[in-house]
This record gives sequence, structure tokens and C-alpha cells, in this order.
Amino acid sequence: MTKQIHVVVIDNQPAVRAGIKIILEEDTSIKVIGSAQTGKEGLELIEQLNPSVVLLELKLPDGPGLNLIRYIRERFPLVSIIIYTGYNFEPFLNEIIDSGVSGVMNKSASTKEIHQLIRNVINGYTMIPLTIFSRMKLHRSPEVRHYWEIDLTDSEKRMISLISQKYTNVKIANKLNSSESSVENYLKKLYSKLGVTSNIHLIMEG
Repeated sequence: MTKQIHVVVIDNQPAVRAGIKIILEEDTSIKVIGSAQTGKEGLELIEQLNPSVVLLELKLPDGPGLNLIRYIRERFPLVSIIIYTGYNFEPFLNEIIDSGVSGVMNKSASTKEIHQLIRNVINGYTMIPLTIFSRMKLHRSPEVRHYWEIDLTDSEKRMISLISQKYTNVKIANKLNSSESSVENYLKKLYSKLGVTSNIHLIMEG
């Protein structure tokens, strides 16, 4: 028998809490074991009931939901948190992800989507609507470049090819009609350019 997923709902609207309980429990593997209208009440329930999942509205009477998320993550690290909100969360998506939530769902989502998200979260996954996913970007410093984004000369590409075939420096030198010391010096420059330290790292990166 599948273990039931215990959920606590935190939302300031009584009708929403009652409605989401009915929706969630259409799936017999999900059970709403408590609901609260404020963050403070929600924290007390989490401590008392030890749920698997917390379904949380972003805007609560006693403070922003993001602050509550961080507090829950600190005190109850094994509890999965899903934001279930009627507000436009896209402008705050990076901050929401950084806060440690396991998923985000708009209240316009279908019953099937809500059930699927909860099951995904329990299994270590999440769901991202395609409309949001298509606009997501990984942020990094403009100075940081991956090896595949670096322009390589034909000679450098050939050298990497020989290394990937596990040629030693001696064999590379023979292949290129060069000296071993010249190959070593060339490789040092190539390592520096690609941000690696050895042939092994170069092969692993490639």
C-alpha cells in the first residue's frame, strides 16, 4: 500500500483552504492533515503534525510567504514546500527558487497538475510550466565561459583530439614532428585557455 502524503495548507482565505482540501483528497494517496490562515499558525501545525508537504500562499496576513519559507526550511528541512498562489510569481521566481521551495503552482492549475506536482515533489522532482521554462536563464558572471564556448584554432582542436585518443606527449610530438618539450609548453597554454590542469581533466571536460 502506498504511504499517504500528508499536507498542511497555509492560506488566508477559508474558502481556498476548504476547496484545495477537496481537490487534493480526490487523490486517495494525499491527505490534508491541517490548515492555517497565518504563518504563525502554520508553523505550529507543522511542528505538531510533521507533514510531508506544505502548500503555501505567498501573501499572508502576518508577513511575506518568502520569509516563512526560509524559516520553515531552517526548522523543518525535510518538509517540502510548494507555493500555491493566485498572484503573479514570475517577477520573484529567482528569489523563490533561492528560498528553497520544491515547486510553484498558480491557483488556476488543474486538479491533475496539482496532484502531479505533489507526487513529483515527494519523488525529488518538480514541474515548471513551459511558459516560464522558455524564459528561464542560468545566470553567471560574463567572465565565466564553458570550454565549448571558447574559440579554438585548428591546431588546438587537433591537439585535443590526440589527447582524447590517449596519446602520450611523446607520441603527440612524433605525430606532429615536434619535440616533447614543445608539446609540453603548448599544452600548458592550452590548459590555461580552457581552465583545466591536466590531460585527464581535458578528456573529462571533452
